[in-house]
Amino acid sequence: AMKSDGHQSEIARLRHDVEEYAKQFPTVGFEKETMKYKD
Repeated sequence: AMKSDGHQSEIARLRHDVEEYAKQFPTVGFEKETMKYKD
């Protein structure tokens, strides 16, 4: 359980970093739900 919790925390932190980074750019072509850039 401790490993799982740590993994979840890391994922949450990475997701937060990605969201903060994405805020610097126009959101056109960016889907927050999937965290992917469209071609």
